[in-house]
Amino acid sequence: MSEHDRPLASLLDLIAEPGVLEILLVLREREGTSTVAQLRAAGATRRDCSVRRLVAAGYVSRLDSGTLDAELDPDTTIMLTPAGRGLSDVLAEINKWAQQHAWQPESPQWWHRALARITKLREVGGSSGAWGV
Repeated sequence: MSEHDRPLASLLDLIAEPGVLEILLVLREREGTSTVAQLRAAGATRRDCSVRRLVAAGYVSRLDSGTLDAELDPDTTIMLTPAGRGLSDVLAEINKWAQQHAWQPESPQWWHRALARITKLREVGGSSGAWGV
């Protein structure tokens, strides 16, 4: 990976953490500001570390005098920063695109059907099979 790709990789690592994407999208839906209790009620966070990571990265800020390591009180207000607002807008567009275009399995059993087909191909095609698997 080149130096040019590192910010993207870091961002993808951050938004892949449990709760981070949900926090950003819920804050966006709530005009950029929410209390920790409201985030939790919306199912966005059960982990304070997700909020702390977003604060440390500069995407959200706490509107109290708490530090990164301080416990998050349910009344603590969290707000998107300008960078967080921009990121949440991009993520909302990606979410919209994914709802329209991302592949969805027909049913939870799709993987089992695929494995059955691979097994059948192996039986018909010998040990290496038609796919070389």
